[in-house]
Amino acid sequence: MLWKNNDIPYWRLSSFYFFYFAFVGSWVPFWNLYMEQHLGFSPEAIGYIAALVLATKMLGPYLWGWLADYFGTRIPIVRVGSLLAFLSFLAVFWRQDFPALLVIVALYSFFWNAVLSLFEVITLRHLREHTHRYTQVRLWGSVGFVVAVAGLGALFDVVDIRWLPLVLAVILAAIWLASLLVDEVPAEPRQVSVNHIALFWRELN
Repeated sequence: MLWKNNDIPYWRLSSFYFFYFAFVGSWVPFWNLYMEQHLGFSPEAIGYIAALVLATKMLGPYLWGWLADYFGTRIPIVRVGSLLAFLSFLAVFWRQDFPALLVIVALYSFFWNAVLSLFEVITLRHLREHTHRYTQVRLWGSVGFVVAVAGLGALFDVVDIRWLPLVLAVILAAIWLASLLVDEVPAEPRQVSVNHIALFWRELN
């Protein structure tokens, strides 16, 4: 079984996916509710803040992917991105007015949205010839999502939703800590055929 293969850090890779998608399961169903019920924001204000996450999701991964290609490494960028996402989000304990949250959410989501695509490459490199087993690792992301949605749904029936930022901060810290457990795997050198490049440009034209 894959998790018994000593050459593949199965549980370390899986833990990153677990916490990353646990954050998704904590943010998506509950953050808008938190802004409405606890902060009293209008639907328009909530919409602006929610749109920022989508905007950074379109822009962030391209920049961080370019940096990874430029420096030829990914795991340090994942670690830095995870740490900066955590540190940026901590500002919610300082200010939660609308202008401040616009800046805070833009910053944290810019870093947070960038790390997953880079980590996917790291995972596939660790799997090597076992890439068809990727789903056994990625499965834990789905588990984390379900645990977060179900667990927080039950929790907020008992306690006030004002505790949501603390939960989110703890999960962001866990994402960063999980990234520290995974090592870089150098890419195997590949030669690209000139004929393939010519064929690519011909298809574009």
